[in-house]
Amino acid sequence: MFNFIRQRIELKLGAVFLLVVFIPITIISIISYNLIVKGIQREIQQRTISDLNVAVAIYDKIKNQLRYTIRDQSGRIRYYFDTDTLEDLPAYLAAVAEQNNLDVFLVTDRKGRVVAHSNIATRMGDNLSKDPLVQKALAGEDTVSTELIAASDLSLDGLKSAVPEEMMIRVVMALKDPDGAIKGAMVAGYLLNDNDEIVGIIADLVNAQAAIFQRDTIISSSLHDEKGARIVGTRTSREIADIVLHNGREYIGEDRIFGTGFMNGYVPIRNFSNEVIGSLYVRATEEGFLEIKRKMQDTILYMAGFSILLALLIGFMVGHPLTRSIARLNQGAEVVSGGNFDVKIDVETEDELKDLADSFNIMTADLKEAQKKLLQSEKMAALGQIAAAVSHELKNPLTGIKMAAYLLKDTLGEGNVEVNKCLADIESSVDRANKIVMEILAFSQPVNPIFNAVNVNEVLTEILPLLEYQAQVHSINLVKELAHGLAPVKADKDQLKQIFENLMTNALQAMGVGGVLTLVTSQDKDNIIVKVKDTGVGIAEENIKSIFQPFFTTKDKGIGLGLAIVNKIFKKHQGTITVESRLGKGTTFTVIFPKINLKG
Repeated sequence: MFNFIRQRIELKLGAVFLLVVFIPITIISIISYNLIVKGIQREIQQRTISDLNVAVAIYDKIKNQLRYTIRDQSGRIRYYFDTDTLEDLPAYLAAVAEQNNLDVFLVTDRKGRVVAHSNIATRMGDNLSKDPLVQKALAGEDTVSTELIAASDLSLDGLKSAVPEEMMIRVVMALKDPDGAIKGAMVAGYLLNDNDEIVGIIADLVNAQAAIFQRDTIISSSLHDEKGARIVGTRTSREIADIVLHNGREYIGEDRIFGTGFMNGYVPIRNFSNEVIGSLYVRATEEGFLEIKRKMQDTILYMAGFSILLALLIGFMVGHPLTRSIARLNQGAEVVSGGNFDVKIDVETEDELKDLADSFNIMTADLKEAQKKLLQSEKMAALGQIAAAVSHELKNPLTGIKMAAYLLKDTLGEGNVEVNKCLADIESSVDRANKIVMEILAFSQPVNPIFNAVNVNEVLTEILPLLEYQAQVHSINLVKELAHGLAPVKADKDQLKQIFENLMTNALQAMGVGGVLTLVTSQDKDNIIVKVKDTGVGIAEENIKSIFQPFFTTKDKGIGLGLAIVNKIFKKHQGTITVESRLGKGTTFTVIFPKINLKG
């Protein structure tokens, strides 16, 4: 019977494919081609955006390197001031400028007057106090910015220019005494015009072409013309100039001045006054993507024609996986009915049968999880009964041992030091054992909270004195960020104390000596949120899922019931607790309680 049904499905599918194959395949071919073309365009655009971001990062990195270079000279320059040997400073500035490819490097006194210059001695005594960047440096604020410098100003620094203005990265930093007093300013300049260093680095890293525009004109580029010469002086289109220079926005797209087949990216370059004075440019070629596009077009056309010839065969081939999937579903149902929930059904079709198989797999997984939880609940119930019985049997003997040690110590007096030390060790060991017994009893007993309206901040304030003492003993800084006006939560106050004492004690133990323990409270629309953060050793990722399980611990001391009890209390309070941790960085426990609905 099953074989007969299977044959009928396959015959029907074959006939349907013969009748309608041409139109669907044609539509699919057109759609596939369009999607591929759009996908290629998106890929080119995304690559250009990524290249542009890298270019910006490189440009900023070079600016920072210039900042660090000038900063590192402050000690030596200060020496010339302190030893009153400023006449030797120009030679030093010239050497630094040559070594670091700087075009100009000068130093002023605290009034803004030039006292040393790397290029030209006649600039000595010039007053730069009206320069906005120098003013900021003399006020203690350092600046690294890209500026347009007039040719007349460049000539004062001994630099020749064939254009009215050139683009320069300027570094202006305060020259300070060790005590922070301003002695003067350090001013350095790095010209970008006809300087291919930055664009060369960008081009090498992003495998694309790069350029720097001064306003709408290229002043530095890795672009080459047909003769192999670098392209300089070319202007961008008016449309792009409006977008980038006038509106201060990035541009990703074609720029016809470089011809078709390229994707271009522009990002504005702003000066100290936040005015757009140029742009950083990258160009990604589409050549490789266009070749892929042509090959895909040919492939789609060939496959469309070939698919028509194979329509009948495809019909029968599609029918076979359908019938096989139905058979697998039937076999899986039989296996599950026998109590085996590890079965997983994989079908070859992407239709309702696939959805049915996925639903079946989800159902078996849910059944397996439910069975696991049931077994876990039964195991924990039995474990609780055993723990309660064992704890009860141990408590009385431990009390007797401690009492006997106390009486024996009282009888012997303080004469026998060695015996008294042994008795003290016995009492300490009994106390530790009693603590373990109490934890086991607490875990084995049901949590029956007495709910009231409780303010979380008040609970924390009550337990903080003891924890602050413990933190102080271990040189740990306890930081409290308690939000004002917290809404109340429905909770058992004593059990809340138990939760927070446990979490904060664990945090202190995780840090040992030194560190920061931060306690933060906040609220949102529906919940009160408490975060306990430490800077301790952290928890391994593979252990995080196990920390709330009974008797799981990575500590040398303790039996691993503290967080299990916390979790048990949380379930009764309808709260949630999450853990974020990084080894060597610390751990953050986040606990969330629902607010009391005062309107209810």
